[in-house]
Amino acid sequence: MLIGNIEQFKHLSQFTTLKDFNNHIEMWLAEYKSHFTKSELIALKRLIRFSAKVYGVSTASINTILKATEKDGVGISESTFHRMKRKAIKIGILTVHYTTRKNGSQSSNVWVFNRFTNDTPIDSVQEQKSQSNQAKNDDVNEIANDTPNKTGNHIKTINLNNKRYDGSEAEFTSSRVPKQFVNLVKCFYNKADTIEELWKVVKCATSKLNYTVAEVTSIATDCFRRLIRLVKKGRIKKSIYACFWGIVNKKLDELYFEELYELDFAM
Repeated sequence: MLIGNIEQFKHLSQFTTLKDFNNHIEMWLAEYKSHFTKSELIALKRLIRFSAKVYGVSTASINTILKATEKDGVGISESTFHRMKRKAIKIGILTVHYTTRKNGSQSSNVWVFNRFTNDTPIDSVQEQKSQSNQAKNDDVNEIANDTPNKTGNHIKTINLNNKRYDGSEAEFTSSRVPKQFVNLVKCFYNKADTIEELWKVVKCATSKLNYTVAEVTSIATDCFRRLIRLVKKGRIKKSIYACFWGIVNKKLDELYFEELYELDFAM
């Protein structure tokens, strides 16, 4: 493929509008953001910004992209960019077309972003939830099998359990989950397991970021309110955990770009 003006590569675009392109990028990041380091995400997002003129297509050279990140005050290395590129290609976010000049020498690549598809692996959060629930079920079965079948004791145990839970389990939520988050979530989901799984989603999404517990809690409560709005509007098509994962990552992206704006590095 011969290098040329970006307009020559319009036929490679898979998107009808800039909004369409941005929506698909949001879905890719909702599913796979955790696969990239913070520096790799900076490289990916800068490439995304170079792909706005022809929706999802760019001919920017690697050197140009690296210089642009330096202007943002968060410069990255070429090796970081190449790691990002390999991951994005493997996941399916990006396709790279190699170009040549008329004299046959290698020129800049054509970067083409792909549309998000539903042919993606099961969300890791959902897998963890399934494994966690299975482990709990196994523990319950093991205890039940090892307990002598004494009717009187069995009835007393049931009565004690009924008094202990009283139809509500929120009070048994792990102490690792902030009270502020528990108090909000239990108004809608009163199961300790549900509250803990929602908190795990937030912890997983922020694990590589330098936020304090108070900041993470604030992010979590704001995102949970967004989740409830979607639930009430009937827009949850997958599990609440998968949807919450997407909401949290979108919020983190918003905060990232807000920080850039505050540093006078607006797009």
